[in-house]
Amino acid sequence: MNFLARIIVFFLLLPFFALANTKTSSKNIDQLVKEMDTYTEEARKIWNVPAVAVVIIYKGQPYFILKGTKSVSDKTPIDEKTRFHLFSLTKGMTAALMLKLEEKGLISLDDPIIKYIPDFKLSNSDIAKTLTIKDVLSQSVGLKQFAGDSFLKLGFSEKETWEAMAELPIKKITGKDYTYSNQFHGLMKQIIEKVTKKPLEVTAKELLFDPLKMSNTTYAPLYGRGFLSSCSKTKKLQDDFAKPHVIYDGVKEIPNIDQVFVQQASMAVSSTIEDMANWLKFLMYGNPEVLKNDWFNQLRVPRNHYLLQSQNSMIFPKSRHSTLDYCFGAMLLPYGKGENKINLYRQNGARQGGTTCLAYSLEYDLGIVILCNLGANQDCLLPEAIMFKLFDTVMGINDTDWKHVTFEHTNETLKKYRDFFEQSRFAAPTPHEDLTPYIGNYCNRLYGTITLKIKDNVLWVSYRGKEAKTTHLNGNRFTFVPAQLSSGYSSTDYGFIDLGYAPSDRARHAMTCNLMNEGDDTIFIQTK
Repeated sequence: MNFLARIIVFFLLLPFFALANTKTSSKNIDQLVKEMDTYTEEARKIWNVPAVAVVIIYKGQPYFILKGTKSVSDKTPIDEKTRFHLFSLTKGMTAALMLKLEEKGLISLDDPIIKYIPDFKLSNSDIAKTLTIKDVLSQSVGLKQFAGDSFLKLGFSEKETWEAMAELPIKKITGKDYTYSNQFHGLMKQIIEKVTKKPLEVTAKELLFDPLKMSNTTYAPLYGRGFLSSCSKTKKLQDDFAKPHVIYDGVKEIPNIDQVFVQQASMAVSSTIEDMANWLKFLMYGNPEVLKNDWFNQLRVPRNHYLLQSQNSMIFPKSRHSTLDYCFGAMLLPYGKGENKINLYRQNGARQGGTTCLAYSLEYDLGIVILCNLGANQDCLLPEAIMFKLFDTVMGINDTDWKHVTFEHTNETLKKYRDFFEQSRFAAPTPHEDLTPYIGNYCNRLYGTITLKIKDNVLWVSYRGKEAKTTHLNGNRFTFVPAQLSSGYSSTDYGFIDLGYAPSDRARHAMTCNLMNEGDDTIFIQTK
């Protein structure tokens, strides 16, 4: 369906009107959506993304922009009912579901986690006993930012992940400091299923998705014809999905995204842009029949304040953002330039295979959701580029072409990172030691065992049943392609290992790997 067909019904009923804020440009809504339609397609081609689905909500009315095809192999155009993975947009849905359970008297957000999960552990046992549901939903557990993400990327199971998470040090003040994590929202699944005695996806369907008319939205993996309780690597997504893609020698389709189902309540929801229009309207306007106002309002309460420190991030560019307050499942950020600022509620999602973004402004009565099926983390910033363009346009800011700036920044950052290591080869080229004594198994408490071996006179690294060929960089440093060790990485990632000796025992060989950097001890010691 083209742009004019999607909006014609609305404009037969209502006259053209300007966006209702003194800071906006004179564009009316049809001009705005048309401009965004063109911009989305231009940006999609720059980023080489197979499919992009967008919904803009203005004064309660949805306007859809649909670009591209389901995959590089399936040239079927996407439509409003094409499914996408949502990744961290899941967290807002989980937060609403927990508030609904509190409204029903089944839980309190002040309850400690151990009330429902008695064997829950952290490296600090006192904090493990007092950590509350509210601490988790407000992203203030106290571990470092994105703690545990490497476990997901390397293919850890849920059990393995929590065993490793229990070893990580508490770095911040629990209940106060903002420390974003993709792991801890996963605990909500266990709590929901314990108090409702139903699977997470069933409770969400009954209490949230069905009342909001989100019939094509679920926490459960969808493979073949039915719902599965766990993910199988042998299963492929249904045909109604925009298939996930990674950057690996070009744009490559992958069959599914296993890692999002390790922590289902954190990252596992899949949905359509049609359903996401209803979800965005719920976030913007509420619905007392779904969640009474006293509980709904808690979704927007700032829980902790964070000063954005990165000067180079294109997810939070310094020209638009300086601080954020985390609420439940979303951030509240001042957005704009100089004195021209608004409050923007926003959440991003990214995992290997796709990226997403949701944002809305109550001042403008304007919101947007963008779903795309390529990338991971900062591999693809297409959703951010489209979101920035929308709010810049209505605010009359025109100093940045985000589709080019984000793309060029991503490529330049990757090049600088790799050049930093590559240049050492030319600055002071050094041969490696005799590798024969280094061959064997190396063990680390968190990550388990890595094996080094020589095959065809080349050093190979093996981990969890997969192996990667290394290239000598300089001295005892060797590089490899992380995607060869795990589907959690793409060819834009850069892996390297360093060989040496154990700090406490110079007679024993040791190694480190940049992909395995969590905890206080990241050294792998050669086993005897």
